[in-house]
Amino acid sequence: LILSYSTDNRSQNWAGHVRKLLVKPFDIPLDKPTEVRVAAPDGREFAVRVLRSERAPESEQATFAFEAAGGAEHLARPRLTGQYDSGVTVTALATFAACPRRYYLAHELGWEQRRPTRLAERGEDFEEPATPANELGREVHRLLAGETFPASAEAQELAGTFREHALNRRAEAALRTEREWSFNFAVDDVVVSGQIDLWFVEDGGVVLVDYKTNDVAAADAAEAAENYAAQIHLYALCIERATGMRVREAYLHFLRPNALIEVEPDPELAIRAVQQLALAQERCAFPLHVAAHCLRCPFYKNLCPADFKSSQAAE
Repeated sequence: LILSYSTDNRSQNWAGHVRKLLVKPFDIPLDKPTEVRVAAPDGREFAVRVLRSERAPESEQATFAFEAAGGAEHLARPRLTGQYDSGVTVTALATFAACPRRYYLAHELGWEQRRPTRLAERGEDFEEPATPANELGREVHRLLAGETFPASAEAQELAGTFREHALNRRAEAALRTEREWSFNFAVDDVVVSGQIDLWFVEDGGVVLVDYKTNDVAAADAAEAAENYAAQIHLYALCIERATGMRVREAYLHFLRPNALIEVEPDPELAIRAVQQLALAQERCAFPLHVAAHCLRCPFYKNLCPADFKSSQAAE
């Protein structure tokens, strides 16, 4: 705290209170910084450095660089680079890999992903499920992680589908089994975070399982699995970095149709997915990916202008 003032003995302003309560400036030598000890209201002492002078402060004329050079120099606006997020979730990356426009609407703009209660304009009849999709997914994952709580009947049924599967029996017999395994790791300068449903070590290799509660028919499971391939690649890369072991087998288990789809993990594709997202954010370019998954997208025929039926006719 620096207090400076100009006054005389007759001053009754705040400076007079400073002189009376803190220091007696006329006891201080002229033009020589002096440290004095003063008492605070609670009796404790502290140091004050005082400089008393009878001369006015010397003013300094600031010299700016552009004045010295003879005028202002106009500089070109610098090109901005590296304008992308420093962190991303695997779920967001999987959405981006499936459709950049859906990622943009959901994760960049933050629009709520809620499916309409009636899809008559799509030629479909749809009844609102008893348990919302997000809540159902959380319940199933908690049950398969071994938690005990009053879950819905639908969640119990879907969890039971995996419990009775051969993959679950293999996991229970494995030397090491990890369920709902949270992680963070870096790809270049982007931190990727997520949670792996299940992985276990068997015969010196890792088996990775990711279960889905999507409303997918068995005949469409293979096509739907393509939208989650990036997710599997990222999980495999994370496990390899954390354990030093390669993922030998990787599966997507769609619980509703009880369809198991094997995915060939490719860590290089995982790195590429992160880099592509960073590039899209830097360029602010999120194109449409029109495909059958549009019919299951909450933004289709709403915020998204995609027309899947027209694209089919054009083909």
